[in-house]
Amino acid sequence: MKRSIRLLACGAFCALSTSVSLGQQSQQPLTQPRANSAAQGNQTTRQPTTTQGQAGTQQRTALRPVQSNVTEADRAVASWLVLGNQGEVQLAKLAEEHAENSKTKEFAQMMIKDHEQARDELMLYAPDALGQAGPQARVEGQPNPAATTGNAGQSAPAMAGRGFNFLEAKRRIGQQCLESARKEMGQKKGSEFDTCYIGTMIVKHQEMLDTQKALREYVSPELQKMIDEQMQVTENHLDHAKQLMKQLEKS
Repeated sequence: MKRSIRLLACGAFCALSTSVSLGQQSQQPLTQPRANSAAQGNQTTRQPTTTQGQAGTQQRTALRPVQSNVTEADRAVASWLVLGNQGEVQLAKLAEEHAENSKTKEFAQMMIKDHEQARDELMLYAPDALGQAGPQARVEGQPNPAATTGNAGQSAPAMAGRGFNFLEAKRRIGQQCLESARKEMGQKKGSEFDTCYIGTMIVKHQEMLDTQKALREYVSPELQKMIDEQMQVTENHLDHAKQLMKQLEKS
């Protein structure tokens, strides 16, 4: 029981990181969930084809470029999910460096590969989601995070201009979660680190799956297809993490 409590606490760094309401990201609420997800306008998206890879992980290929007329809902949802995937990549890099068990290291390497791919796919709809500098597509009337960065690469305050920016707030929450994870995991060595990381992955992937299920209802059919594919990968990761945790508990 005590072991389970420790794992739960270790995995709960960012369990609330998506609790902020996305509906007010730009002071304009998202529309109601789409009943039949009717196609909108003349929007062209990169539709990925899927092939079945090792361990049931889907590999998405043959991407085509997205036009700049992405809807506000698509951009907001994609940005939200980009930030979630980026957090997974950062935690996985930490685990790749410090994990003791070879299976944990392999899992972390898979997390980096799969979540970088998912992040990059979603950035077709939200190229400025990470606030990176350089040419970036924007939705008319939306703030450009890359244009509002402060000194030393720091993002501008979430409360600025037209009002509270929920996506900027999520960036800050994600950074705080990463710092908390590094602090907690930095105190653990060997098998204790491995079980802490995998416990975190179980919590985070269940959270990601629930987020994907909720947000897919607000987006265009094209983005729904992408999210559906990524949900399958999330489920595979969750199952893999649960199986790996059982192995670690026996060792």
